[in-house]
Amino acid sequence: DVKHVALAIVDQDRSVRSRELIERFTVIEEFRAVARPATEAEAGRLLQSGRAVMALVIPRGFAER
Repeated sequence: DVKHVALAIVDQDRSVRSRELIERFTVIEEFRAVARPATEAEAGRLLQSGRAVMALVIPRGFAER
C-alpha cells in the first residue's frame, strides 16, 4: 500500500470549495501535504527537488464550475 505521498498543494482559487477539496486530501492517509506553494512554478521546483512527489493545483474559478 502507498501511504504518505508527499503532496504540494497550490490553491489559486482560494474559495470555500477549494478549501473543502484540500481538506479532503489532507485527511486521506495516502497523502501528506508537505507544502502550499503560491504558484505552479514553485510546485514544479518542489517536484524536481524531490520534496514533493505529487502536486494538486486548484485553478482560479474552480468554485464557479
